[in-house]
Amino acid sequence: MNKRMKIFTLVLLTLCLSGLLFAENNSAAAWSRVGTGAKAMAMGGTGVASIDNISATYWNPAGLARLKTFEFGSMITDIQNFGTTYNFVALGFRLPNGYAAVSWNNANVDDFQGYDENNLFMGTFGNYEHNIGLSYAYDSPKIKIGVTAKAFISSIDDDSETGFGSDIGIIYDLNQYLSFGAMFRDIYSKYVDDTVPTQLTVGAAIHPVYGVTLTSDIKKEQHEENIIYCAGAEYWVGIGEDVEVSSTLSGIATEEKSSWDNVLSNAQGGVRIGVNDGAITAGFGLRYKIIEANYAYGAKKDDLLESRDSHRFEIIFRF
Repeated sequence: MNKRMKIFTLVLLTLCLSGLLFAENNSAAAWSRVGTGAKAMAMGGTGVASIDNISATYWNPAGLARLKTFEFGSMITDIQNFGTTYNFVALGFRLPNGYAAVSWNNANVDDFQGYDENNLFMGTFGNYEHNIGLSYAYDSPKIKIGVTAKAFISSIDDDSETGFGSDIGIIYDLNQYLSFGAMFRDIYSKYVDDTVPTQLTVGAAIHPVYGVTLTSDIKKEQHEENIIYCAGAEYWVGIGEDVEVSSTLSGIATEEKSSWDNVLSNAQGGVRIGVNDGAITAGFGLRYKIIEANYAYGAKKDDLLESRDSHRFEIIFRF
């Protein structure tokens, strides 16, 4: 591929991946801020104070302190046309003095058709973006603190580019009903030769009654005037005896059982709704003792490059 063709194709693919954002954003590594996990996305893209599963590696690494001994999660979504997909895989586990997790976020544009300046077909190409993170969280009776170190890797045709980043988050549990959180995303990050702007998110989570969680997040990106407001709600219904309605503060711990007969016991169902910067979100979840499946729908916005509604599917195993 000649140099002009490479530049032309790179620009088009970058525009496609930039359209993944739920806000207008032209910053470096913008695709890495799409939002991970069906649970939080169904609740309006909130999670800085409420997140309680492995997707905390994205929303707030301090939330990893709410994990059990071991948790594995994966999410897939097809957000946009042009064959664009966004995926997430993470593994978290307890350490003697904290909690750790490794995560992988991936955005792809496959089978993109390339043409030269004479409109001659040059074949199909792909752009593959990776965000690999290593997170650690420390838990005290009231305060949880988490950090993430991450690497950006981008490849198109035979070319590749790299970068690095860091996040830091905190959660303060005032009591069993109210939590506050703050997350500094890309507090010091660079992608190729560009500095990735820091994004600050602050939020709160309220557990007014058994099984109900209400959330609200405010997001502000460095050098951007717009402030993004998000809100969400979740309601879990337990089926059976001694169920764990949620692993948030409103939950009730279930009795530990080890027999295979109980692996799929204690079924629970949950519904979620939210608003993400003016766009409606919704979803549902089904949870058993060690497995949870979630779905999230996100409506497109008129002012986005995103070309259609989004659908996220998530599965989590916890032990």
